[in-house]
Amino acid sequence: MARRSGDPSYVSNEALRGMCENVVHLLTTTVEKMEDILWPSILDCLLDENLTPAISAVCKSLTVLASKKRNELGLDFTIDYGSLLKVSSPQSLLARLLVVIGRPFEDRDRGLHVLKFMKAVTPAIHKGPVSVWDKDIPTLIQYLESFDSTDWDQKQWENKVTDFVTETLAHIDREDWIVSYGKALLSQFNLYSNLPDDKYVLLINLGLVIRKVANKTFLNEALDTIFLNVNHSNPTERLGCALAVGLCGSSFADLVLVKLENVAKDFKKNAGLFGFIREFTGDSDHEKLKATIILCYGHITINTPIQQISPRIETPILRCVATLYSSSKDPNVKQSMLETIKLIADAVHSGQHKKQCLDELRSRLELLGLMRTILKSETSQPLTSNVRSLALNASASLVSLDPALKEEDKRNIIQVAVGSVYSLPRDFLHEKPKEEGIDPTLDFDKLLISTVDALNFFLQKLVLKERTFTNLESILQILHKWMVSKNAVERERCLHSTLHILRAYAEASESDSYIPFNTLGNILGMLVPRCTDPQVTVRHLAFDSIDVAVAMAMRIQVSSVSFNEKPELSLNYLKSQIISDDPSSLFIVTKSLGKYICEKLPLDQLYPFLRCLVNGLCDPHSQSSSGASVVLNTVVKHRGRELRVEIPNIIEAVRDILNSVQCPHTRKGALRCFQNLANHHLTAVLVSLLNSPVPLDVVTDLKLNSTEDLLCMGPVAA
Repeated sequence: MARRSGDPSYVSNEALRGMCENVVHLLTTTVEKMEDILWPSILDCLLDENLTPAISAVCKSLTVLASKKRNELGLDFTIDYGSLLKVSSPQSLLARLLVVIGRPFEDRDRGLHVLKFMKAVTPAIHKGPVSVWDKDIPTLIQYLESFDSTDWDQKQWENKVTDFVTETLAHIDREDWIVSYGKALLSQFNLYSNLPDDKYVLLINLGLVIRKVANKTFLNEALDTIFLNVNHSNPTERLGCALAVGLCGSSFADLVLVKLENVAKDFKKNAGLFGFIREFTGDSDHEKLKATIILCYGHITINTPIQQISPRIETPILRCVATLYSSSKDPNVKQSMLETIKLIADAVHSGQHKKQCLDELRSRLELLGLMRTILKSETSQPLTSNVRSLALNASASLVSLDPALKEEDKRNIIQVAVGSVYSLPRDFLHEKPKEEGIDPTLDFDKLLISTVDALNFFLQKLVLKERTFTNLESILQILHKWMVSKNAVERERCLHSTLHILRAYAEASESDSYIPFNTLGNILGMLVPRCTDPQVTVRHLAFDSIDVAVAMAMRIQVSSVSFNEKPELSLNYLKSQIISDDPSSLFIVTKSLGKYICEKLPLDQLYPFLRCLVNGLCDPHSQSSSGASVVLNTVVKHRGRELRVEIPNIIEAVRDILNSVQCPHTRKGALRCFQNLANHHLTAVLVSLLNSPVPLDVVTDLKLNSTEDLLCMGPVAA
């Protein structure tokens, strides 16, 4: 209704709707004898497709009328379904009600009003679930009233509704009645032709029915009807179909697998039932149907007991998935395939964990190879879909399986996975013109966050699969390439990953018996240069990572690492001071960091730390390499006495790397390391230098520093 300026009689459609709802409610609650007119004929409004948006108003009135009947008649409350045109059976009424509560905030909070009506009308539907509905419905109502649509967790609600429906069917416990309920659901697909969210709920309910009964005739009828009525181009309906078929498979795995193969064959012939689907979806190639079938295989695998489904995973499940995937270039098919691989791997992992599935997934390496291929192909593409995150999640599930990956396989998958994510720009869509074909509705920020999270989850699974400090260090060594990248975004994301997997490892090993952290030195040696990174965010992440690593070594809570320390040596204090780019300020903080590490580093980790830190002198960022040299000298100055045996190795390492050091300040700092070592072990240092190749490749630097009497004078400030 168009607004007319200055028209005092104008009423908006929304206002008119509200007035009509109020009139119906007033008629129900205040006008005498209206009960005989409205009850039970108003029930038919529930199954009127055009009145779906008015279900809240209808149920408000029905609740008043049904409550009166329930109070008067108690469990003898009945409905004369024969007198109604649409609600012709208790099953048809129940089918409608259990679907519309699935999306409770639609159409003016319909969930609350439908649940209140259900509580009142229970005996007129079936006596069996009266007790459970009287107990559970108030709980569901209270749950809805404690939320609003802004902080709503739809998945959690779906789980509650699924449990409620399952318990309802268990209390009815009559197969003929439940089959009739299932047929009522099948007959109501037309009510949700343009409502994919509601159709999704209907499909879940159908799956619960089929799982409950043993009627194979109904199973076949239901599956045919499901595939015929699902819009396979709609992701929500596709998922609902797959979930329903998966629930069916939990009771009839072999029958459902045969059915899916027949669907695929019928699809190839482009005949029979699926000829109608082409007309329904308008998709002559049926690519979206392929995506649905593939997703069904995944949900069958995850829902069926692993002992039963395990022999069928390689054949026919993975074989059929591979056939459908290889014959399609549709992105929906690829996405379904990735989701299915994850579900299959999760099912196998669950069986291995419970010792119910002793066989390994024979095709795991082949599947990981496919994940690498997909991720590699995505690396050169803009982030416009969730393919990366799906492939990473599938990879995470695959690497969790027994046996653990070999080192080479681990390195290969990490390098490709990280390479496909770390280099993604923060704001790609903001930089690219619209004419490049990017969907303007795409939520790039959300997609980027989910992709980075998926990568970190994948790395976490790799770390926790072999919970050893050697494996932890090995993975961080692979990441080190990006830790020192010239791209600030890559360094920041790499440090986020580092902190994430360190925290995950620390949390997972809290209850383990104490094991010495035998790679602490190498890990701290990789992290220290990042504490003076050009990017402040990277510095903070590096400090937090050191905090977690030291806490693991000391087997105390992270928040207690700096407890009882001098304030100037607290990591939290140093982290707060590291925001300045002033060289003198950075020098002071870095020197304090060196003192902190001196106090925390066990003797057996001292040389590994210094040896790794020497590599930091070649860091491509002069600020970082300079910081590494300051920490190197601070540690040598304070704990050099403990390094007698390693003097030749340290001197050789520093000499070998000097030619690669680019920053002049770092070169001078590296040479000061000789002096600081000589202050503790003069003879050993001289012998090592004299035994070095002649002429010394560092002679120029020695001359430049001759005024400091490098080896013979007293200590020089590190």
